[in-house]
Amino acid sequence: EVLPRELVSGLTSRLAVRVINEYGPTEASIDATASLVEPTEEAWRPVPIGRPITDNTGYVADRRLLPVSIGIPGELLVGGLGVTRGYLGRPGLTSERFVADPFGDRPGARLYRTGDRVRQLVDGSLDILGRLDQQVKIRGFRVEPSEIETTLAEHELVREAAVVSRPGIDGEPQLVAYLVWGDEARNLEGLRGYLSERLPRYMLPAAINVLEALPLMPSGKVDRRALPAPEWGVAAATTITPRTLTEERLAGLWCQVLGVESVGVQDDFFDLGGHSLMATQVVSRIRQTFGVELPLRRLFEKPTVAQLAVELDAARQQGELDAPPIVAADIDEGWADRTAPASFAQERLWLREQLEPGSSAYVVSTAVRLHGRLDSRLLQASLETLAERQEALRTVFRPGAGKRPVQRILARVQPDLAWIDLRQLAPPARMAEMRRLAVAVIHQPFDLVSGPLLRWRLLCLAEEEHVALLTMHHIISDAWSTGVLVQEVATSYSAFARGEQPVLAALPVQYADFARWQHQWLTGDLLERLLGYWRPQLQGAKVLELPTDKPRTPRPSSRGARRIFQLSSELSRSLRDLAREQGTTLFTVLLAGFNVLLRHQTKQEDIVVGSAIAGRNRLETERLIGFFINMLVLRTDVSKNPRFVELLSRAHKVVVEALTHQDMPFDQLVEQLRPARAADGTPWFQIAFGLQNAPATRLEVPGLIVEPVDFENDLARFDLTVWTWDGPDGISVSWTWRRDLFRKSTIERWEGLYEGLLTSAMADPETRIQALEVSGDHNPRQEAELDWHSTELTSRDQPGGRRRRRGIRLE
Repeated sequence: EVLPRELVSGLTSRLAVRVINEYGPTEASIDATASLVEPTEEAWRPVPIGRPITDNTGYVADRRLLPVSIGIPGELLVGGLGVTRGYLGRPGLTSERFVADPFGDRPGARLYRTGDRVRQLVDGSLDILGRLDQQVKIRGFRVEPSEIETTLAEHELVREAAVVSRPGIDGEPQLVAYLVWGDEARNLEGLRGYLSERLPRYMLPAAINVLEALPLMPSGKVDRRALPAPEWGVAAATTITPRTLTEERLAGLWCQVLGVESVGVQDDFFDLGGHSLMATQVVSRIRQTFGVELPLRRLFEKPTVAQLAVELDAARQQGELDAPPIVAADIDEGWADRTAPASFAQERLWLREQLEPGSSAYVVSTAVRLHGRLDSRLLQASLETLAERQEALRTVFRPGAGKRPVQRILARVQPDLAWIDLRQLAPPARMAEMRRLAVAVIHQPFDLVSGPLLRWRLLCLAEEEHVALLTMHHIISDAWSTGVLVQEVATSYSAFARGEQPVLAALPVQYADFARWQHQWLTGDLLERLLGYWRPQLQGAKVLELPTDKPRTPRPSSRGARRIFQLSSELSRSLRDLAREQGTTLFTVLLAGFNVLLRHQTKQEDIVVGSAIAGRNRLETERLIGFFINMLVLRTDVSKNPRFVELLSRAHKVVVEALTHQDMPFDQLVEQLRPARAADGTPWFQIAFGLQNAPATRLEVPGLIVEPVDFENDLARFDLTVWTWDGPDGISVSWTWRRDLFRKSTIERWEGLYEGLLTSAMADPETRIQALEVSGDHNPRQEAELDWHSTELTSRDQPGGRRRRRGIRLE
């Protein structure tokens, strides 16, 4: 149990005692860590559980069992002599919870995954933050209810609080808060404002219910199962409901995209959790529902239903669609192969394959762990259903007229589910072989002419534990497609498990229809209009010259490496707040900071980066598997030493205009403008920056627990690629770089500099960027924070003894 600070105060005020807080699960012989509790006036601060006791070790890791920095929450892994051998008669659970200890001094030493969420403090002690299995997933974000409870409890008017997840009116999980008021005046609206200032949007309760007292168990803990059903109306702030038919239909579209129950006409789209990808989805739905083309920038300029409805009504009176809808081709009944032109993006990958036959640079993979009793026959049937439904998975390529490739859609494909049994291996070797196979399939090339262009591997780790590996060539898939694929397989498997036939919404078009449509409409006036924006925008643009650690060769290889680090929750909150205050997106704020970093490193003031976007700005494409990704060229002027907010305004304009003109495929842009291009890279940029905001896939499969597995992908398509994503623990930043050009130490230095720049910018957004560069160079984050910290307490930690602390770097 978590030790309440009030109990410590009560003990020390009444008795002449020292209070020792001990922690330890049964699997680690009860006692694993200990802490002498020091008095403090900060009643809100949790009581630390201390450092590992003699002959024990403790590590803090993320969900992929990789180290996290000091202050970053993660799972506590306990090692040492106290760790037990496992669970009797449950080998699957044993292999899941007990993992090999790569740092133990004893042969065969293992670590126990406690499932407890902790963070390491600067002095090496640990704070316990709750259970990982108490986390809930809300609209794709993992949320720890105890964090919201702590924030509520810090409010001066709240005496007690509890937060749980409950099915909402639409059946989707929603956060519900229950509170007991103190003796002061009650102000529910003020409480909502207080929460909005301290929590990201996705952590705000959908309902706040007031109780006279929280139901308790005999132990004194809150009985969460006894909490009453929520009153959803309590959560609703005073809103203005839609007043016209346009507002009503527009509000309905917002609800679909944002995943909320209702929207007031004065609610801000981006305050409700919207971002640029969701904005694109709204525009595509407006196109289909109202029959007009509304520029994407209008949603940024008019972010409420009331404002956008006025723009929409005006556009309906004079506007028509820029492009015709995508329509399905007439197909004769019967089983026969057929052909279609390749999309512009597919043509680029085909050309790459001709230049570098057998390259694995454009191989994409995903893996999921399946806990429970898996029926491989049902999985095979689900894969066959998927291949029959999604033509992209039955597609191969052949040369066509003028050296352009042609898609060949095969009538039938029998998915090959290769089954690999790893149960004969010892648990540590089993996990190592699983990871080796996952990496090996990435480097196995595809034949675009003969296919197939996807492979399935099912690794059996235990009777009730499997890992499914899926590998595809990028020419038929992308990240969004992977989510669609996994969701459809799960839906079909669930239906087969119930003895039913899968029921999936009909696909109005296929990827080949999209490719044919793209070739037909991207001509004439529309093409000239798009070029009218991009031609002057890219005139004179040059590839940034990042200083490299190693000499650049004529054609660097795609050998890469990847690192991930996380910004603190406080910095992440400040970045979100600034985006909201400035009427822009989190991506734009992060991009502006990245532009400052690039200026600092290159000494150039014309910053050009590439940014991958989903490319699904037509409603018909959202449920298709295929290669839709488009690359946008983002060129930002950072000259004249602007204030950070000024640079943010420039970056916002660049991003919005680029998204507005995203219908121009990058490959067509290259063909039309014919820029100078080096043999080793892409025109205009060799640095890519993006925000991962593809919709999360929520899976529910009878009898199975499905979890994603992240394996290290060592392929680098650009000199440097930086991906960011926003999560409940803060903003994560992933760096992938070419090992032929950069050393790991250089990337670590850029990480610290980027974090320092952002920290300084959030402290004072009016600061000029040259001053930010100076302050960023003195970022206080130390190199030691990149280590996997292992802390041991021995008998020397008694008064007069010497403290022994060991830090282990994970290379």
